[in-house]
Amino acid sequence: MLHVRSATIEDADGIAAVHVASWHAFYRDLLPPQIIAGRTLELRRKQWAASLQSPERVTLVACDDANAIAGFASVLLLEKPDGGFASYLQTLYLMPEAARRGTGRRLLETIAAELLARGIPNMALRVLRLNAARGFYERLGARLVPEGIATDAGNFDDVVYAFDDLRALSGAA
Repeated sequence: MLHVRSATIEDADGIAAVHVASWHAFYRDLLPPQIIAGRTLELRRKQWAASLQSPERVTLVACDDANAIAGFASVLLLEKPDGGFASYLQTLYLMPEAARRGTGRRLLETIAAELLARGIPNMALRVLRLNAARGFYERLGARLVPEGIATDAGNFDDVVYAFDDLRALSGAA
């Protein structure tokens, strides 16, 4: 049985492992090999050990009964809205075996409920232009934002999507 909970600093290694495995599985045909190879387990461990202590970030993990992390999502709470959006989904990554099993959906629904509880009504995100995950976000009600946003701009060939009203997304939680 899968359960979603808030991440703790003790989850940094597990989150890093999912992050690296996900990049290797899902981005190998979308990004140059040197970019993927540069995102090592060591690098991700350091990043997540720091990120999990940030008060402007909400990070959730999806775990199995043995508390192994199958996926995670992390949202930045924006001090100043960017394009009218108060939060930014910076990461949503799954272990390859967790894909297409409802894990990503559960993470998004739960993060939407958490944001709403904090008074945050909407969320933007970026996804690679050629990534099949675009369909995932569209099926859950995200709309394409052609004008984009500034957060994380210019890192990759990506597009911006938004959930204008998180109530619709959290309603399925």
